[in-house]
Amino acid sequence: MPRRARRHGGANKTPGISNELVCIVAGANDRGDCFAELCCRGRATTCEVESVLDGRISEGAIVSTDRHGSYPGALSALGVLEHRRYDSKTQCDRLSLVNSLHSRLGSFLARFNGVATRRLQHYLDWFCWMEQTKGGTHDRREILWEDAAAGKYETTRRGYAETPHPFMEWWGAMPAEV
Repeated sequence: MPRRARRHGGANKTPGISNELVCIVAGANDRGDCFAELCCRGRATTCEVESVLDGRISEGAIVSTDRHGSYPGALSALGVLEHRRYDSKTQCDRLSLVNSLHSRLGSFLARFNGVATRRLQHYLDWFCWMEQTKGGTHDRREILWEDAAAGKYETTRRGYAETPHPFMEWWGAMPAEV
């Protein structure tokens, strides 16, 4: 083995959010629209959250979030009328919408027993499509058929195989192991 053995898992425990984890910014509104986008590796900064939310939140909107530190700066830069911050320990109807979305997203991804970071955005898009088509009068197959007939499919199988890895700068910044 190239590394020394860990004893009882103690050496592997690090405080805080690991840079190996991928941050996903997810949101929902009262109409049932939702989104889930890859943001960064590790803890999200204000600039990264702002770039994900740009175009998704209209100017003058009222937004409810948890108490993550990067939301206030990002939302004020996007021109949000009011930003309501709630603690995750308190019961709040506004956060229940997003918390249930997070729960359903976790259940959706859990059945795949791990998803490669390279393909994670495709799975998030699939989840959002399923969320937005549920509860409708049409069958999902009919909706998919109508979307395929009306639209243009731009990604070929070769293009899908050659999809670039997200956050490649993170892999380049890693120190070489001895």
